[in-house]
Amino acid sequence: MLVAAIKNIKATYNLSRISWQGDPCRPLEFSWENLTCTNANVSTAPRIISLNLSDSGLTGSIAPVLQNLMQLQELDLSNNNLTGQVPTFLASMKLLTLM
Repeated sequence: MLVAAIKNIKATYNLSRISWQGDPCRPLEFSWENLTCTNANVSTAPRIISLNLSDSGLTGSIAPVLQNLMQLQELDLSNNNLTGQVPTFLASMKLLTLM
């Protein structure tokens, strides 16, 4: 689910980051740039807790696919050309404390 969610975000915003290949969190030495994963316990699946999409040339509205990252604590969308209202789904992301 995690890999599908972040790849959906990558496709939605047409992001072309070189390191964004395969699993975003494992193995740790190949984790993707601009995101942070929980990797404390190898017996549980990692979760993306921070996503930095600042200065990424994003346009349009904030995409609903972001709500699939349920463990997200920090989301940086600064310095883009996003338009429209802040979506209500962000309020339901209980762990999101910094935007």
